[in-house]
Formats: sequence, structure tokens, C-alpha cells
Amino acid sequence: MFRPLTLFAAFGIIASTPAAASVPRASPPPTSRVISIPFDPPLGETLVYRVSRSDPGNQQGATVAVEVRLTFTRDADGFILTVVTPLPAGAPDDEMSRLAARPFSVRLSADGQMTGLVDEAGFWAALDRLATRMPEGAERRATEAVYARMRAMPPADLLAMIGSSFAPVIAFAGANVTQGEVTQPDSQTETLVGRLTMHSRIICEAMDDETVRITIIAGVPPDQLSGGMSNMLHDVGPPGAARIPVHITSYEDRATYVVSRGTGLAESFRSTRTVAAEQDGISQTVVQTREINRAR
Repeated sequence: MFRPLTLFAAFGIIASTPAAASVPRASPPPTSRVISIPFDPPLGETLVYRVSRSDPGNQQGATVAVEVRLTFTRDADGFILTVVTPLPAGAPDDEMSRLAARPFSVRLSADGQMTGLVDEAGFWAALDRLATRMPEGAERRATEAVYARMRAMPPADLLAMIGSSFAPVIAFAGANVTQGEVTQPDSQTETLVGRLTMHSRIICEAMDDETVRITIIAGVPPDQLSGGMSNMLHDVGPPGAARIPVHITSYEDRATYVVSRGTGLAESFRSTRTVAAEQDGISQTVVQTREINRAR
């Protein structure tokens, strides 16, 4: 059983929109190839998105689906985005479920960049309560170790990771994108396994006067990912356990956004993340897909 790959999929180790952070937001020189995407969200209106992802840890290829409700309001020179994730039908209505579904709000700059949590103390308190409600044992120790790594992450990278259900919706708000294919400069992103170097290409095409399709093809050096993953597994494992060697041979994330040229919000998002690894002479590839679609 490839424990490293299973954990990779479960923890969502790479932030959901790492490559979009390097898209220029400053005013570009005039050119017909540049598309300037505004950020003009509808204020006070609840936008409903349906989020689904595959679960590679399930041999049946199960898909997990939830609903996310987003509301934008004005805040000084920027905005506040409130995120509500209702409990799915049939979910247990207990304290653990209610804590996991606790609404939270994020501060946004005028051009849609996440700048911080409105109630950061409340956010961490909810996570700590989730951990303390777990029975003593390996799972609780691993959860607490992951939370400790999250606390050490820079705010922008942490927000991108915890916002996996909504960050793609605002990933290109206020951005200037060039039609055609552009190779981005390498960028650094902090993840649960440490700092990784991100290579990415962006392919942009105007679908019509109202929408633009943007595809990001991103990857990271396998040796960086392998080393970071091995360190993380050691940290979250039982005390005194031997270090688990990890040999990831490739990683690619291909994400496609369909973005409104009126609001700057994504109408749809689809990501296919492929990770390949070798262990004890055996190779395995895990493919994780994620979709976010606005409900009409």
C-alpha cells in the first residue's frame, strides 16, 4: 500500500492555486493580446458553487461532493468574503460535523487577493477543538502535527490551502493575462511539506466577450516533493518510528478556469492532479480530480 501517495491526496499538500499567484496584477503595456480581468463581485448576493473531488484512497473511486455558499461585502478599501459550507444531507449533526462546517470570513484586497482571516483566533480555536475531540492515538497525533505545520505557513500560502473550495473562484480576479501560451517564472510556494519550486505554463484564450478560459499546467521537482514528504511522514508518525523513504517520480497539476470578464469570478474550475511514485520496486500513479461549478 502506498501510504505516502494516500496521504498526499488526503492532505491536499500543494495549495489549490499555487501558479495563479504569479499572474501580474499591475497595469500592463497596451496590447491586443492582454486581457485585463476586473474584480467586481456582486455584493450581498449568495453565490452557490458545487465542489466535487475524487477520492484516490477509495478503491471504488468514490467522489465527494459538497455545496459552498459565497457572499461578498464591502470592507474599507477591499472586500470580505464569507464562506458557508452546509452539512451534506445525511451527515451526522454532531459537534465534530458542526465544527468542520463552521462559517468563516476572509479579507480581500480591492483586486481580489486574500489578505487574512477576519477571525483568525476563532479559526484556530475550531481546529484545536476538532483535534481534542478525537480519541488519543496515532490519528490525533498526526492531526496535531499537521496543524502545527499549518500555523508555521506564511498567511498567503495558508489561505490558498485552506481555501481549496473557494480560492479558485477568485484566483484570476484583478489579473492581466496574455492570450496564447506563456511560461511563468519559477515561483516558491510554502506547503505542508515545506517550500517547493513551482514550474508553470499558462494558456489563455478568450471564449467570447464575456468569458475567458485559462489553463495552468504546473509541476514541482520530484526530489523536493520526495524529501519534504518523507520529513512530514516522520513528523506525524509515532514517536521513535523509522523514517519512511519516499520516491516520487513525477507530479503535475493541470487546472482549467472559465472566468467571467464582468465579475472576475470563475464560473467553473477543474483540476487533474497526477502523482507517480516508486516503492520497493513497485510503481503506482494516483490521479485526483477536483471540480468547482457555479450553480444556476
